[in-house]
Amino acid sequence: MKTKQIHHKTKIICNNDKKYVYKSKVKNKDKIFKYLKSKGFENYLEYERETEKYEIYPFLKEVEIPLEDKAQELIYLLSLLHIKTTTYQEIDITETQEIYENNQNKIQELRKMYYELQDSIETKIFMSPEEQLLMNNISNFYKALNYAEHKLEAWYKEKKQEKTERTTQLHNNISLKHFLISTEKKVIIDWEQSSKGQVIYDFLNFYKNEFNNLEMISLFKLYQSKYMYTKSEQLLFESLIAIPPKIEFNNTHIINTINTRIAVNYVNKTSVFLSEYNKENQESNEQKLE
Repeated sequence: MKTKQIHHKTKIICNNDKKYVYKSKVKNKDKIFKYLKSKGFENYLEYERETEKYEIYPFLKEVEIPLEDKAQELIYLLSLLHIKTTTYQEIDITETQEIYENNQNKIQELRKMYYELQDSIETKIFMSPEEQLLMNNISNFYKALNYAEHKLEAWYKEKKQEKTERTTQLHNNISLKHFLISTEKKVIIDWEQSSKGQVIYDFLNFYKNEFNNLEMISLFKLYQSKYMYTKSEQLLFESLIAIPPKIEFNNTHIINTINTRIAVNYVNKTSVFLSEYNKENQESNEQKLE
């Protein structure tokens, strides 16, 4: 028997020429898997057996395909998951209020934090590399926060006029590393964070996990061709995706600079993503009116 450590929660164990993945138990997923199967969605990987500490899965050897092709396959399955598990319910006014207030507070706190950080940096004679990088892009952070706030207000106004909303089964941590393509099957793995909720959060998480690796506008258009957001869903999605990451300078200059670069890339790429999508969406609507 041979063991290969993938990370502290997962091992690959070879036993009699067969490979198994031993994954530490975090959450019982039987209920989730039974629900998915009842809805006709079977693109997940069930464990073969379990021990007190581990879930034991068959090892799937992945097929090597281009990253972009794998992403498209994942988006097809993600839309299928949402289509098959969509249900409708009456809007919870309290929950709507909480979403609005929590994100409004988040936007205001980030704006205050960046104002204070900018004020502090501008008092210095010499800026560190990470500070210079942030100052070169700080106006884009403020634009992103203003955009997020504007869309949040529009969502709240729209939402108060609605009576029902859609919910789906969310994976809640969609990324390419949680999607396997083998010769036998295509499966989404790691359902520990799965729950019922508003559909926008899965693509939102996918975007945040992969924005530096993939061209997102085509993937979002592909997803929308299969599962189009309602007006209020689109408004909330745009608001949440526009909120920039929080930058904290509490590490070495190298790590601070890397983290700042990631945040700057997120803000700039997301601005282009939203601009291109809204432009194409507007042009499409104008063509329909002609």
